[in-house]
Amino acid sequence: MQASKIKANPKLLAHAALNTTFFAAKVASRLLKDMSRIHGLRPNEAVAMIDCIVDISDSVQKLQKSTKEMDRVQGSDLQVQMNDIQMWVNTALEEEETFMYALANKAIKRKVKHGVRRHIIKVARLTSNAFALVKSLSLAQKNSP
Repeated sequence: MQASKIKANPKLLAHAALNTTFFAAKVASRLLKDMSRIHGLRPNEAVAMIDCIVDISDSVQKLQKSTKEMDRVQGSDLQVQMNDIQMWVNTALEEEETFMYALANKAIKRKVKHGVRRHIIKVARLTSNAFALVKSLSLAQKNSP
């Protein structure tokens, strides 16, 4: 789809942001799974990586729900749907923030921690942007006749 069409349509822009965020979170989840299989991780590091995988997988699920719901946004239930999407995206963002806090307190090799952190920060930024666009769309739809 052309960027000019997306830019001119707040719903398409929010949808594109959710899709981008969802796919970035999936990539980060896959990366964490691959990193957890690295030979030489101490048992406590392996457990910490499993915790991280669970957290990011929850975020991926919330983002997937949001993208699917955005596909169906219309009609009389529009505001309920938008509220659901906002809730799921906000929950995904909170899970990413919780993950980052937990990661900082886990005993993981610096190199591994840095790699994980870099990818999660990217996903958190995308999630935050998607949330802002969804919220803006929701407010615009509330205020339209």
